[in-house]
Amino acid sequence: MSLSARITAARQKKGLSQEALGKVLGISRAAVAQWEGGQTVPAAERLIDLADKLGVRFEWLYWGREPMEGLEPGAMPPGFTWISSLSSVSLTEAGELSLSKGMPTLMPVGLIETELRGTPDDFSLMAMSGQAMEPLLPAGATLLLDLRQTKPSSAGIFALWDGSGLAVQWVRRVPGAKPPMLRLSSENPRFPAVDIDPAAVRIVGRIVWFARRL
Repeated sequence: MSLSARITAARQKKGLSQEALGKVLGISRAAVAQWEGGQTVPAAERLIDLADKLGVRFEWLYWGREPMEGLEPGAMPPGFTWISSLSSVSLTEAGELSLSKGMPTLMPVGLIETELRGTPDDFSLMAMSGQAMEPLLPAGATLLLDLRQTKPSSAGIFALWDGSGLAVQWVRRVPGAKPPMLRLSSENPRFPAVDIDPAAVRIVGRIVWFARRL
């Protein structure tokens, strides 16, 4: 069964028309019809809300993993919350960063709310790529970004956008530099440090947690 067919099946099981579901979600009937017709695909955040409103498991709605129904809301087990992944970053015409969110992952509430003192919207997950931060952060490691921390007031590992893509590096202010400069460095000694104008990069967030395979 396709995603569009699962949306249709869940809506009908709930006893809602396309128009009624649209009102619940705050969208038009036409938007629902496009999902069910396969012309468009809901964003990951919308799918989480859709699963919640229709009373089905997100895993079933997104991937088709049985069973259809389970924990509520949105198949959220106690003590966990959904954190969206970061699928892409771009720059708007106004010069602001635009973050596109992808498939979400369940993360412990205690980590997000208690240890990091935030809400799910304050964070995003991304996969490490490249060798610049090896051996600390090997390619494929899962990184948790705190999107609130976009100013390197203290040294740390940040995800940044340099105009061509995302990079993960140590970021420090260069002491006494006039004009102010940032020093970008890597864990891997093969990659030399570089001092740059802060205006040349946009910081997406600070890496506050990571997981990797042993």
